[in-house]
Amino acid sequence: MMLLLFAVIVSSTTNLEAQIFVVDRMPVSDFKIVQSKIYPNPSVGSTNLAIEELPKGEVVVEVIDLSGNIVYEKNVYHENDGMFYTNIDAENIPEGIYKVRVVHESLVLIRKWTKI
Repeated sequence: MMLLLFAVIVSSTTNLEAQIFVVDRMPVSDFKIVQSKIYPNPSVGSTNLAIEELPKGEVVVEVIDLSGNIVYEKNVYHENDGMFYTNIDAENIPEGIYKVRVVHESLVLIRKWTKI
């Protein structure tokens, strides 16, 4: 069984038309929801990131502001398959709402985080 991912484009004119394009095909067996958590959230200083069942390998953790600027970046090597924990040192990050993006091979996780 294949899982199809679609992109739907709706024109902005008064005549609304929807066009559907196949973007990618992925076997359902490859589709997996990965659990992740940022805590505490919101936080005053540093915060923690935990991800379940992450394979070993290079992990890039980025904190991105709402303008799309990377305000923090950390490269970590995850040494075993399983739980991944890391700390985000937020002392130099101003108060605000951010996206925390985690990139590992073909996996990209994005979580909302608030610094108060």
